[in-house]
Amino acid sequence: ALATLEEALALWRGAPLAGLEDRLHVAERGRLEELRVEALEDRAESALALGRPPELPELEQLVSEHPLRERLRGLVMLALYRAGRQAEALDAYAGIRHALDELGLEPGSELRALQGAILRQDAALEVEPESVRDRRHLPAPATPFVGRRGEVDGVKALLRGDTRLVTLTGSGGAGKTRVALRAAHELAETFADGVWFVGLAALVDPALVRPAIAQTLGLAEETHDE
Repeated sequence: ALATLEEALALWRGAPLAGLEDRLHVAERGRLEELRVEALEDRAESALALGRPPELPELEQLVSEHPLRERLRGLVMLALYRAGRQAEALDAYAGIRHALDELGLEPGSELRALQGAILRQDAALEVEPESVRDRRHLPAPATPFVGRRGEVDGVKALLRGDTRLVTLTGSGGAGKTRVALRAAHELAETFADGVWFVGLAALVDPALVRPAIAQTLGLAEETHDE
């Protein structure tokens, strides 16, 4: 989405239909300018979703031009907060609250919730960098992971130390794979080359283990004469 929006916005060449002031063209110019602002908002939202900083000066300029756009103000607040400028993010909220109050209105529920999350420094406002997400070469879980915090933390503690091999044992269906996958998911930032899942359940010949690992990692397995 971000790439498509950037490509679309690059086609903007300034105010459209300049010099045509009849009612029809003025209305069309207003429609196109509104679409551009929405695209700028979408681009900023896409960048924030990817953990990238949007162009704050551009957003702040838009806020000065459209001081009552709540979505735009929320994007500025979030961008400021992620840049470590919490006080300025709260000032941005105070600005639109004051402007709306003069009209007998108040900020919408989404903007109020964002202000509350910023005040709490809610961890949900943060997004992992792409570099961390790209390290996870793991299957997506079929259902949300709930509980088993102790087991996951135990596996993580071992793998963060000097332990090179951790084996989880237990009866079939006990959730060993789920615990291992969750631990790997949370450890992605620890390993520069990422974390990988290699499924070995279908193998019946131990000699196939090494080739299966090599294939998953995209490596050519070396052969040695015994």
